[in-house]
Amino acid sequence: SSQPRLPESAEHAPWRGQCALVQRRFRRCLVVALWLVGGWMYPIHTSLNHAPCVSVTHRVEGWIEWREPTVPVKRATVVAVGLGSSPLLEVLRDGLLQMNWIAIGLVVIAKFVVPLLIIPFPFAAGWANFVLDTVDGDLLIPLGLDDGPYQLIDKGADWFTYIGMLFAARQWKISRTVVVLFVFRSVGQLLFFITGEEIVFFLFPNFLEPLFLIYATIRHFKPDDVVDIYMRHRVGIWVFVVLYKLQDEWVTHVGNIDRTELITDLFS
Repeated sequence: SSQPRLPESAEHAPWRGQCALVQRRFRRCLVVALWLVGGWMYPIHTSLNHAPCVSVTHRVEGWIEWREPTVPVKRATVVAVGLGSSPLLEVLRDGLLQMNWIAIGLVVIAKFVVPLLIIPFPFAAGWANFVLDTVDGDLLIPLGLDDGPYQLIDKGADWFTYIGMLFAARQWKISRTVVVLFVFRSVGQLLFFITGEEIVFFLFPNFLEPLFLIYATIRHFKPDDVVDIYMRHRVGIWVFVVLYKLQDEWVTHVGNIDRTELITDLFS
């Protein structure tokens, strides 16, 4: 006769015991390792401009405590976490800060290189530049670039974009319109660099970019019919361009509304 079958819990008891033992040993090793290199974890702050910030303290157990600093400190962005005050921390901190500035440099270079690619690749590079210009602030400012230098870099890169669009469209049906819109927007750019007032961007909206992207998209998918399609739908295209860009300039430069926070609040 066959032996009676053990209950499932009894069959898996040895295996469960081994897993529990491994987990306990792993946790002990992790705690010892963290204690050896410093014990407590805290954020590395970049020093930019003076403003209160929020500090984060990480416990070994995994809890996170948010606390306000007792004295005003320079506005900081948490770019990484370090461990204690050991020599390892100093090396890690310097390396991470250097990596931040390398990342900033790469994004800034991309903002000036991609517009030049619009000349040979108006559709692909045009939309790539649009995406980059949309997310660059969410990349550069958290990495440690202050808002003032960011605005100057961003507006300088925008003018490179307008130049790339001007050259890319020099043989298009809308080339004269592109020239007029380029001059119109360049006046706004010049006034901004002189006055520093962002309201000028609402007064001199960037109609050039949406019109260029729409025409480049039609030209990419329907190269033989681009002129005919544009002429048949030019009223609708221009209504969209004007309405879209006026709200965009107001939200960005007058209302100073952060779209990322707005979208997050809507879906949270």
